[in-house]
Amino acid sequence: MPIFPAIRSQQRIQAAFDHQRARDEIGHRIHLAFALAWCFLLAAPTTVVEIAVAPLYVFGLWRVLNVRRTWPAALLSPQFLLLAAWGLWGCVTLIWSPDRYHGMAELNRLRFALVIWMLWPVMDRRAWLLAALSGGFLLGNLSQAVHLLAHYAHLSWPDFGREPDRYSAWWDPVVGGSLLCGALGVHLAFAVRSGPARRPGTIGALITMLGILATGTRGAWIAGAILCAAAAIISAVAALRRRVRPWGAWAALVPCALFLAAAITIAPSLARRAEDARRDIAAAVERGDFSGYTATRLFLWQQAARAVAASPIGGVGIGGFRHWLEPAVAALPREHRPRSHAHAHSTPLHVAATTGLVGLGLAIAWLAACLRGSLRREPDGSRDPTALAAGAGLVGLLLAGLFDPVHVNAQTAALLYTLAAFTITPRPSPARPRRPGAV
Repeated sequence: MPIFPAIRSQQRIQAAFDHQRARDEIGHRIHLAFALAWCFLLAAPTTVVEIAVAPLYVFGLWRVLNVRRTWPAALLSPQFLLLAAWGLWGCVTLIWSPDRYHGMAELNRLRFALVIWMLWPVMDRRAWLLAALSGGFLLGNLSQAVHLLAHYAHLSWPDFGREPDRYSAWWDPVVGGSLLCGALGVHLAFAVRSGPARRPGTIGALITMLGILATGTRGAWIAGAILCAAAAIISAVAALRRRVRPWGAWAALVPCALFLAAAITIAPSLARRAEDARRDIAAAVERGDFSGYTATRLFLWQQAARAVAASPIGGVGIGGFRHWLEPAVAALPREHRPRSHAHAHSTPLHVAATTGLVGLGLAIAWLAACLRGSLRREPDGSRDPTALAAGAGLVGLLLAGLFDPVHVNAQTAALLYTLAAFTITPRPSPARPRRPGAV
């Protein structure tokens, strides 16, 4: 049952959008331009992302008199209310957090949640916004190609300062892998559908999978493989139900096949990363040595589980994970100690460890609201392809989040909340260009 059905009815939302376009068409176009710039620059370096959101916020608030009627649909949506509830609970946990300064820094990532509010007045152009987002990520993939070519050509420029076998260009390898898993979900959502968007979706998925492999991020490899397998299964089931042509099931296998082909192409790099993981795990199990990258993650997950067991309701307090971790690190021999981290290298474990089962429950409810919104049918019985793609992007991002706290890193948080904006329902009808001479 929808929240505030009288205020958030389809008729009221559509009337609010029609009103703002009729009253301020030029402002709507400028607002759209800033929103498109934001979506395109989401895949840019982090500094650019921090700057790009400012014009959207400033102009979105400046239009208050013309867009205020559209705001209740976003501000009273389950997506926004549950996120606000999670933020308020995070503020409560600061009471017992041993590191309130770092806790405030974590909560500060919620500044990107305001894009849900500021993007909403131009959601009648959501197909354009999603196309801009996809285009930005493809530009990021191009930068990865330049990084790879520069390495094999032994060029001193561009030098992104990455470790060997990690071609992530201007992204941090782990953050880049997580971001690309979100982009992969968006592309695959179109790749498995019939229609004109299938071909660009498939091409985008292939390029993105190559980018994921090039980052050398093993958690992103696992998340990408799961997404590809899920896309193949969904398309096969749809074909069996005769919702798509029979060859659609085979077409969905193409990304999986080319994923394997790409993996074989850069097999030496993948083999080295896999061997590093095997060696780290063996050292952790046999000698209690948690100094390796993979072993460090195992140690962080173990300590996060201990934090939940010690404080199941409210956790150790937002920002308090490093403080909780330090005694366990100090108890290990110096040569076996992992590097100290402020997070658990896993979104659900970090949320549970710092905000307890209450915080984890709110986060799960928020995700459920987003996915439900992405699957909700339109008044004509169809499903909105942009909402489906955004929901798939959220799934991809949060699969990668099993190995990385996507709500803590600024750039992944920005993508997380931007994708959530596309799942709000009821949605306005897509804007249609005016005919010449129309009033």
